Amino acid sequence: MRYPAIALLISLAGCTAIRAGLRAHAIIGFSVDTPQRTATLRRRLLGARRLGVVGPGQRPRAAAEIHALIAQKTPGLAAICGFGAGVARPGKVAWDPGTAANYSNGGCDVVGWYNYSPFGRRHPNNGKGLDWTMKALLPAMAHSLARKGWNIARTPLYGIGQAWGGSYDKRYYQPGLTSGEMLKQATAFCEFGARYVGWYAWDDSGYDARTETPNNSKAVADGIAQGINACTSVWKP
Repeated sequence: MRYPAIALLISLAGCTAIRAGLRAHAIIGFSVDTPQRTATLRRRLLGARRLGVVGPGQRPRAAAEIHALIAQKTPGLAAICGFGAGVARPGKVAWDPGTAANYSNGGCDVVGWYNYSPFGRRHPNNGKGLDWTMKALLPAMAHSLARKGWNIARTPLYGIGQAWGGSYDKRYYQPGLTSGEMLKQATAFCEFGARYVGWYAWDDSGYDARTETPNNSKAVADGIAQGINACTSVWKP
C-alpha cells in the first residue's frame, strides 16, 4: 500500500509520535492525543525496561495500542515504526537484533530505519572510514525483523538518513558529513527496497554554531537533493 506524503511515526526506542513530510526535509513533533494520553503512552515504553514491568518482546502490545490511536485520531495516515542502527566500518554491523522484538504486524504500517554515524566522538571525523552503503547492516536489520514477521512487500520500508555532522554540544563531533556520503546512504536504502526516503538531524538540543545541517551547509543540502534524485531514479518503472 502507498501512503500519502504525511505520516505518523512510532519510535519504539522512545515512543515519540511525530508528523513527518516524507517528501520534505523536516520533522515536526506533536501530541498524539491529549498531553495526559501522550505522557501515559510514553511512560509505558520508556519506563517498561527500567521498571522491569515488561520485556522488549511485550512492547508490540504498546505499539499496537498507539497504532489504534493513530487510526482513530488521524485515519488514513501510516504508523511508522522506527528502528535505529549505526553506520559502521565496512563489514561491521552496529545493530542490536534484540530491538526487532519490538516489531509487530499489528503495530506497524511502515518500518523506518534511521541509521547514523557513531555518537560521542571527541575529535573531528569526516566519516570517510564508514560504510555509508550499509552493505552488511541493511541485510542484518531485515533478517532480524523478518524473524518477527516483517515482510517488506507488505509493510514498506522508509529509509531515514543522517542530515547533520561536525561539532555539537561544544565537546563532541558527529562523523561526517559530505554530500557523497549522503548520496551513498540514500541510494543504498532505495536500492534495498525502501519506498520512502527522508533525513533527520538527531540530538538538535546540543547543536552549536559549528554543527552542519541543511540550514547552514551546502554539502548537507546538496546531499538531500542528490539523494532524492537517486531514489527517484531507482523508483522509476
